[in-house]
Amino acid sequence: MASYTPPRLKSVAQMEPKKPEVINYAPVPRRRRRRRRWILFSAALLLASGIAFSVWKWGKPARAQFNYMMEQRDAMAMALPADKVIYDDDPTRMTALLANPAEYERTEQRFGRNGPAAHYWSAQWLAFRPGRYYDGFAFAGGRRTKAGRERIVLILTEGDSGFGDPAVSRPAFYANPYVPAEWKLGSRIVYPRHVTTLYFRMNNKQHLRIYAGQRDPADESRVTFAYDVDGQPGVIEARLIDMGTDAPKKLRDSGDDTMIELRVLTGPGLQLVDPN
Repeated sequence: MASYTPPRLKSVAQMEPKKPEVINYAPVPRRRRRRRRWILFSAALLLASGIAFSVWKWGKPARAQFNYMMEQRDAMAMALPADKVIYDDDPTRMTALLANPAEYERTEQRFGRNGPAAHYWSAQWLAFRPGRYYDGFAFAGGRRTKAGRERIVLILTEGDSGFGDPAVSRPAFYANPYVPAEWKLGSRIVYPRHVTTLYFRMNNKQHLRIYAGQRDPADESRVTFAYDVDGQPGVIEARLIDMGTDAPKKLRDSGDDTMIELRVLTGPGLQLVDPN
């Protein structure tokens, strides 16, 4: 039988790791160190100057654009209660409305209609778009066409619509589809080249009351207005649509890609729609 020989163990001295060799590099010359510091300092100074210039040149416009976009977002989400009266020419009801001058203004007869009227104005919309180009405010908010084009639908009211015919000189709806602003600096809403108008034909002894427009939760393109003539209820519809071949020729020639279709769905009073 072969004899077993155990392995020879190394001594402690043999197991100690070797000390690493020290490499003595030559010291960096002082001139080179100074030059490196100046390069780093110049780069930092150039970067700081660029940031300061950007803040000076773009900071204020960027802040203004941000504020504008926030105001636009709030305007597109505006919502008035369904029972909010936005127009009334009944003398017995006007007194209560005009007692709130912060919201309602009185307009006088201009083209032969009997008596004045009370028009509502939205302080929130005026904060976004100062200036009153018509007598009153009916609706403002974001709506979208079937093709996905989003617009700010603005519908305003005008007292006497003109024509010189007392039977037609009634309140009018003016519908405007604005293109929303973008986040690009200086971007603002784009005004449409046309306005769709709806006129009411009623005799001068009748009185009209219109309520604030309401979004249709089932249709992103649609807004409805409840109204009544001497207590007889009705509904007005406004719909944001894509400009198609069935649109009036003067609208197709305007270059706009959307329009607002206005019509009386139910109720008294005959409509006259004028796309202009």
